[in-house]
Amino acid sequence: MKVKISYTIDDSEIPNELAKFLEKTEEGLLKKAMEINKVSDFIVNNFSVDNLGQYYNMIGEIRKEMVDVDTIMSDCQDILVGMHQIVEQQKQEELVEAADNLSPPPVPPQEGSDE
Repeated sequence: MKVKISYTIDDSEIPNELAKFLEKTEEGLLKKAMEINKVSDFIVNNFSVDNLGQYYNMIGEIRKEMVDVDTIMSDCQDILVGMHQIVEQQKQEELVEAADNLSPPPVPPQEGSDE
C-alpha cells in the first residue's frame, strides 16, 4: 500500500530536496533499463509460444515498478507547483501593499463651496 506523506522544509532547501528525488528517479530508471535489457535478451534467446504468459508477466512487473519512478517525478512537479503558487501569492500581496502605500488620502469636501 502506498501512503502519501508531506512535510515542511525551508524554501532554500527545495533545490537539494528536488535533487535527491531526481537522483532516486535516475537510479530507478537505470535499474529498469537493465531489467528491460535482461527481459529482452531472455525473450530473444528463449522465445517460445508456450512462454508468452511468462514474458507478459515479466514486462508487467517492470511496468508496475516504473509507476514508482513516475510517482517520484510527479512529487517533484508538485513541489514546483506549490513553490510557484507561494511566489505568486507573495507577489500579489506585495503589489497590494505597494498600491495601498501609493494611494493618496481622500480629500475632504471643502465647506462653503457650492459648485
